[in-house]
Parts: sequence; structure tokens; C-alpha cells
Amino acid sequence: MTQKSFLFLLMLSTLLAGCSLFENDSDSTITFLPEVNHSLNSDTAEGIWMIEIDTSESASYYHENDSDRSDDFDIHRSDYGVVRIRESEENPNTVLIESCSPDSRTFSKSWTKSGSSFVPTEDIIVDGLEDSYIFQTYIIGTLEFDNNLSFQGSSTFEFKASPIGHIGFFEDIYSAIFPKTQEADIKFKAVKVSDELDFSQATELDLIIDLSNSLSPIQSTDKSTTCINAQNNKIISTTIVDNVPKASTSSERSVFSILYENATQLSFHETSQEDSQIYYRVHDTTSDETKITKYTTRECSTNSCNQLDYYSHSIHISEGKLEVSTHFSLNNTIETTSISVSTRY
Repeated sequence: MTQKSFLFLLMLSTLLAGCSLFENDSDSTITFLPEVNHSLNSDTAEGIWMIEIDTSESASYYHENDSDRSDDFDIHRSDYGVVRIRESEENPNTVLIESCSPDSRTFSKSWTKSGSSFVPTEDIIVDGLEDSYIFQTYIIGTLEFDNNLSFQGSSTFEFKASPIGHIGFFEDIYSAIFPKTQEADIKFKAVKVSDELDFSQATELDLIIDLSNSLSPIQSTDKSTTCINAQNNKIISTTIVDNVPKASTSSERSVFSILYENATQLSFHETSQEDSQIYYRVHDTTSDETKITKYTTRECSTNSCNQLDYYSHSIHISEGKLEVSTHFSLNNTIETTSISVSTRY
């Protein structure tokens, strides 16, 4: 079979597979978390956990001088991850959830004990962009552990970006990058799957990483994995003029990410055949420099990206198991990558 014939069959199989980028064992709600393993250490929360995060988010982007017109987004986001949880070295009453969700700023990674539950360590964050914008972030929530073997919780997130005085030309740029308002309601739950913090030492887990040749800078034998995450987004965008909806579109986007101990990260993004990309960030601990390499089906206009002829991926979720497979064509060469993590009990 020629490469062109194989590429055609890959594209055809993707079209016939259906409209969802996520797969599960049935047509019902995805079940990801395994049963609680009561043989694990219940004296500490430290270890490797499987986590589900469900987010309902809304955001509005509009120009300060044209507040009657805005682009509003309603997003339902589902994250399925395998993460490490550590106790803070500075505060033993604080736990750190090392999530690598690409939109993880809406989800607090640091939680401090308050009474019988945990609350976000920072509930108000004020930041800024030189003398142009002030950012305010508010996070309220609770997290409750059950014998350090599982937890559940919820939180709300609010972000506001306000200009400081007149910022002229850059106002259009900032208005496109930063939402004037962003709110999110988040629910999450998790189950501990190992007492280890090192994925390679976790006998309760099967971890298989088989990377393609183009991704060789990230070694498939790397044992320093710290987080694996699959995310699905269902997005409705609406243009509002004078408080009246004028146009609305819907889309779906999925992202799969792996984070390593040395800050190296690999991510796969797919929205459509025309809008997909792979990027990896390799951090050199010797020189303390980070190099980003990008592959995309979009038109490449700079030397910093590589043109993909074709790309597709599928993410499969089942109880205690997360796996992804990718197929892409680069310079008429077909490459595949497969990654899976699952519990052994």
C-alpha cells in the first residue's frame, strides 16, 4: 500500500468514526475513576491519583470603547487525569495537586486545611500587566478527603481584567487576549491509585509511552512522568450586539498532555482536520533554557512551526484507564504515537 493510499484510509476512517473526539465503553456518561484501593496508605494524601474535573465556564471579550458588542463563550470542559499529590514542604497542612490540564488556572492546585476540609490556599490574586491592566482572580471552594484514599469537592472561579487609564493601540490586542469577565463552576473527584510519587515505581499502574520518530527529543523511556491529562471542550460562541445575540457557532476541542519532572511537556490538540497541532516543550536543566517545537495543520508562516499534511487522534476513557493514539503525516511520512495508563487492580 502506498503512503498516499494509507493516508486516504486514515482520513476516511476518521470521518466514519463519528463526531466525538472522545470514546468510552458505552453511550452513557464516562466512568473513569477506579474503585478505592483500601490497601494503600491512609495516613497521608501523598501519592498518585486519578482525577476527574468537570467545569462549566463563561467568558466575555469586548472592547472597552464598544461595550455594546461582545463575543461570549459558554464552555463545558471535562478533564481526566493521572496526577501526583504532594504535601507542601513549607506547610504540612497544604497539599499540592500537580495537574497539567491546559486550562488549569481555573482549578486551584494548592489547598490548605481549614477545619475538617481544605480550601484554596490563595482565594484572591491581584496581578497586572505593567501600567496597562489590572487582573483580579477570586477562587472559593472546598475539598474533602475520605481517609486519604479519595476526595471530592467544588469551587467557583472569577476573573476580571480592567484597564488602567487609556492604553491606546494596545487596547485592541489586550481585549482579544484577556476576557473582561470569566466565571467557572467546577466539580471534581479523585481516587488514590498508588502511594508512590514516581510513576516508574508505581506497581499498581501500567504506563506505556510509544512516541513517533519526530517526537524523539522526548524519550519514550523517560521515567520522570509527573502528570497525564485528557481534556474535552464543548464550546458555544455567540456574538452579542446591543444585548441581542446575532450569531452563534459550536465546536469541540480535545487536548492530551504529558508533563515530565524537568518541565518538558508534550501536548496534542485537535479541533478539526484543518485546526490541529502537536507541540512539545523541552527544558534543558543545564542551560536553563526551554525550546518549543510545533507541528500544525494550519498554514505555517514562520520557521518556528512544521507543516502537518494530516492529523487525527482518538482518546479512550474507561474505568481505571486512559489511552490516546495519534496518526499524522509529516513530509509524506506517516507517524503514530500511542500512550496509555491504567490500574492493575
